[in-house]
Amino acid sequence: MLGMHWQLDQQLVKRPDTWHLVIANHRYWVDAFVVLIQVQGRMPMPRIFMKDSLAWLPLVGSATKIMGFPQVKRYSKAKIAKSPDLALHDVRATEEACQPLTLQPSTIMTFAEGTRFSARKHRQQASPYKHLLRPKAGGMYRVLKAMPGCFHEVTDLNIVYGDDRNSFWDLLCGQVSAVQVKVRSVKLPDSFKTMNDQVEKQAFYDWFNQYWRDKDRSMSTDVLHWSNVEIQEKEPIKKENGLQNY
Repeated sequence: MLGMHWQLDQQLVKRPDTWHLVIANHRYWVDAFVVLIQVQGRMPMPRIFMKDSLAWLPLVGSATKIMGFPQVKRYSKAKIAKSPDLALHDVRATEEACQPLTLQPSTIMTFAEGTRFSARKHRQQASPYKHLLRPKAGGMYRVLKAMPGCFHEVTDLNIVYGDDRNSFWDLLCGQVSAVQVKVRSVKLPDSFKTMNDQVEKQAFYDWFNQYWRDKDRSMSTDVLHWSNVEIQEKEPIKKENGLQNY
């Protein structure tokens, strides 16, 4: 897209013939498009887990349904306490969405925070992370149980923006001036590759929380690097910046 300086991670290996589990931080609506551009041609098209409430959005709802994006409901702990059966709804929905994806190489992608980051949400959660909200690891636990043997690692994406003009409208108008994506591979422990009822849920949560702490630290490094990259709008991009003009 013209006028946008996006630094994508070209070290992401092209592997379209296997399964991929992609996790990214979530700041703006634009994130989904950034992810799709980063991974295009390198892996099967991602199916992004979405809240079912988003199905009512114009264009977004119909487009994601056509592309087969799994949709899940979000229930508060209070609602689940009153109606424990609600906890099984997402389990069944995840199993149904994942079953066809086990038949051929596929990509599952999720924003593990479950919502877009904001300073207000960060305060409300008393998040112990600097750049991230608390993760919702239950979704990944259910995916791994529904697709045993498919995944061997997490493809972790850190998305960093140059400014705060990053709405969907800004994207359409070419106002998302600068984006950086950093990719790293995180190996799954062997016990989580073929998840079954013998694997303790708490053990997975403990591992995921450590992964999330590591991700937050890597975000600090990426944000610092990005703040040092000189972006000059409407001028040729300097070669040493390694930026791509879309």
